[in-house]
Formats: sequence, C-alpha cells, structure tokens
Amino acid sequence: MKSAGTNTLAALSSGQFYKAELYDIALTSGATLRFTSYDLPLSLGATAYPSNLIVRRGSISQRVGLESQSLDLELAPQADAVSAPTVGGLPFLQAVRQGFFDGARVTMQKVFMAVPASGLPVNTNGEAVVWFVGTVADANAGRQMARLTVESDLARLNIQMPRNVLQPGCVHSLFDGGCTLVKATWTQSGTVSATGPNTSGGFTTGLTQATDFYSLGVITFTSGANSGLSRTVRSHSNTSGALVLVSPFPSAPATGDTFTIVPGCDKQQATCSGKFSNLVHFRGFPYVPVPETLYDGGSVTAPAPQIGGQGTPGYGSYWPANLYDGGYIP
Repeated sequence: MKSAGTNTLAALSSGQFYKAELYDIALTSGATLRFTSYDLPLSLGATAYPSNLIVRRGSISQRVGLESQSLDLELAPQADAVSAPTVGGLPFLQAVRQGFFDGARVTMQKVFMAVPASGLPVNTNGEAVVWFVGTVADANAGRQMARLTVESDLARLNIQMPRNVLQPGCVHSLFDGGCTLVKATWTQSGTVSATGPNTSGGFTTGLTQATDFYSLGVITFTSGANSGLSRTVRSHSNTSGALVLVSPFPSAPATGDTFTIVPGCDKQQATCSGKFSNLVHFRGFPYVPVPETLYDGGSVTAPAPQIGGQGTPGYGSYWPANLYDGGYIP
C-alpha cells in the first residue's frame, strides 16, 4: 500500500499534472547521490535533486501480494550539465567502475506536481511517493553510460536453502546476532606506514597482531584519498603489518592515512575457539562425515552367506542331490 499526501492527491484528481522521478543512492561509504529524471532540478523540502544525469530505466509493476522485482537503470552524465556528477572526487562513470556503487541502497520516488500558474516554476510541494527500494546487485560502466541492476529486498526470499545447514563451517556471519560478538570491540585503528612499498592493492601498516589475524577482514579508510571506502583483506602479515587486498582501492594510500580494520573469520571451529574465544556460539557441524564416505566402499569384508539365506545369488535353500528321500534342507 502506497500513501500519498494531499497535494499529490489534488494533482492526480485534477487530471493535469507533471510527473517526475527522484533517485537516492546511498553508497556503502556513507555518501548519498541524488538526481532526478526531470528536465530541470527539483527540490523535495530542503533536499535538492539535480538533473545532471540522463536516466533510462526498465519497467516495474505494482501488484498486490509479494513479488520479487528488479530495477534496471541506465545512467549517463549530461555533457551540458552545469556541474558534472562526481563520487568520492571521481567522475561518475569512473566511480562506477571502481566499485563505489556495489551494495548501494537505491530509493526511487515519484512526484506528481500540479501544473503551475503562468510564470511560476514547477513545485513538488514537498511530497513524493516511494515507488521502489532495493540494493544494487550489479554495476558496470562503459565509455558513455553506466548500468545498475537493483534487486528488491524480497529477492532474498528466492534463496533455496534449509533453515539449518549441516556443514563444517559456522552458519553465522561474524558480528551478527547468532555470533553475538560486538564489532566495535574488535575494531582497531591504524595508520599507513612507510616501511615498505605502498600500492592501491597492498601496503604496510603499524598493526602488530599475529600473521593472518586480519585476513578476510574489512579495512575502511578514515582519511586520505580513499576516505570512506572499504575493501576485504586477502592476507595479513605480522612483518611490517603488511596487508594485501582482494581488490585494490582507487588510489594508493599515502603514508599517514588512517583507517579502521576488523578481523576476519574463516568459520572454522579452531578459529572460533582460539581467535575469538566464542566456541559456545559456534554453529558449525565439523564432525558430520562428508557425503563421499557413503560411497567409498570401505574396507570391511562382509560375512559369507549361510545356506538357507535369501540375499545372495547362488546361495539359499536348495534340494540336496545326495538325499534319496528328497528332503528339504533349510
């Protein structure tokens, strides 16, 4: 059920109105990009929606009940825009290629505006109807245009899996409700050092924890050219606190750039016990045999079948040839 304000209802009932779409893209870095599909910039209350992107989207339907949908967006910067859209100091298309939009939350709203009197600008009257909300599942950009695929939250219901999965690794995610560990307690602050070659895909730090303590963890810069961006740590070495990332940052960090980092978890029982001291909340099943053990044949020799048995060809009940009375031997 979608709700609309009195001004929106009045515009719809008049039979003549202007329609526009407003987009809010909340990036995982904490920044929010806003724009409108209308020909002119619009404002919703104190929030401005510039018109510096050409927007083309796929169709979405509105139905009663639960239905998982996706929204396809094609976005191209306007060449004649007063101010070109930038994200994190990068041009829009380059930011998409660098992964700034991965996992971003997208909210699409529609505004229905009454036809203004002669000489007056179009007014949204501070009202909008939320039309679609979802998360960016795929983002890529070419030379002229970016394409985003936004999945609605109901897409999570399409995952086919039982409630409890019997697997060696823990089914909890680190710091979720089942794990119970508090992320803030395990968050460490650090600084990029100059003890080794620093690149966008790996650099040295002042971290002194044991090797691999931060492997599979997440690092987020709090200053410098990569401020607000996060990446997954591929490996961590105690030597110079060196970190190697799964994917590089847009820019190589400079000496002195600060960051926060949390350790990673490989979901194994030994890690839960030794690294996090959280074995009581471990939700894996490391002692369940793998399916292949049911078919490997084993090494046990079955006992020889007995006369009178019914289970093996060549054995079982028979008429002995050495008995003249034809007696039946069970």
